Order: sequence, then structure tokens, then C-alpha cells
Amino acid sequence: GSATLDIVVKSPDFHLTEMASGGIALCERLGGKMDVDTLRMISGGGATNVAVGCARMGLRSAVVAEVGHDFPAQMIFAELEREGVETKFIVTERMEETAVSVLLVAGNGGRTIMTHRGAAYELENRDLPWDSLTATRWIHLGGVGGEKPLLFDLFDYLQHKEIGLSWTPSPKDLAVFARGELLVESIRADVMLLNQEEWQTCESIQDSL
Repeated sequence: GSATLDIVVKSPDFHLTEMASGGIALCERLGGKMDVDTLRMISGGGATNVAVGCARMGLRSAVVAEVGHDFPAQMIFAELEREGVETKFIVTERMEETAVSVLLVAGNGGRTIMTHRGAAYELENRDLPWDSLTATRWIHLGGVGGEKPLLFDLFDYLQHKEIGLSWTPSPKDLAVFARGELLVESIRADVMLLNQEEWQTCESIQDSL
């Protein structure tokens, strides 16, 4: 899945405005400048979050993701190594940029996320360590940007293996199945985790999931 550097910016002074179309917008004056209470840079992304969580529970975990050859990637590697997560399967591409998300967090906990996907959506089936997957009991699959060959090959591989799969698909992943480009019946997930937006994305195939 994805490996991302998250930049968290928090301030109780972020201005919240009700929109005429519904919902709440987080807005600031154009050209203005303000101080913030909290600024943190931490690793995020579906792959790294799950791997760190598993490591903290005492499980052996590794990340399969793609990053650039840059400062955000260095921070991600350093944090994963501190957490005891295996990083040897992370693909580094010099011509790509590591994914970065900026999270603006208001005083009430509401947030707006801006994401540059970068290398996170460049992971391909050739990047997966197929020979090493036989040594794992579970795979967690994050969003892969609707990369059809990767999804097809991974689900086909799992059809013949006793390996569990949990999946948090991105809207782009679900759209591949909603458009009929891959069959819903080919999904080999034991557990699927969807938020409201993702559930709405696959409205046409909800009955089949």
C-alpha cells in the first residue's frame, strides 16, 4: 500500500465556515499569516500505519510500498526502523516523489487533508516480493490507485494460498470493480474496511460485496 509523510498542523484559531451547499469549510484569509500551536511530521499511509500497529502488538511486520529518493522517504524509513518494522521490501525510485499529506486540524478536532500521492500510487505487481509472501500469514492491502494488474495478480495468487487478506481500498480501487474492469468475484479479501465515501463509490456493486 502507501507510505506517506504526514505533516500535522493544529490550531484552535482555524476559521470554520458553514457552506451554502452543506457541510463545514476550514478557511483562512487569503494572503494572511497566523501562528499554529502544533506542527508534527510523522509517517502515515495505509501500509505504514498497519505495519507499525502490528509491530506494537508484538507481531513481525514488513512494509511493501514505493517512495522517492528524498527527505520524506528518509523520515519514513527512520520511523519504521525505530518501530521494528522490516523495510527491505520498500521500493525507492529516484525519479519519483514520496507521498506527502498536510493535515489541518481545528480546535474541535475537525480536519482537512491535502495529499500529494506521488510514488504511493506507482506500486506495481512487479514490485511485490512474491517469493517472500509465502512466509506471511496475513497481508493487509491498502489503496493502490486502481492498479489493475497488481490487484488481479494478488487476488489470483491468494486464491491458491492459505494467507489471510484485509483490505482498505481507495475509491480508485473500487472504481475498477464498479466499472466491471475486474470481477467482484475475484476479490479474495477476508475483511474489507470501507468508509462512507468508499461505500458510495461502489454503490453499483454493493449487493455483490
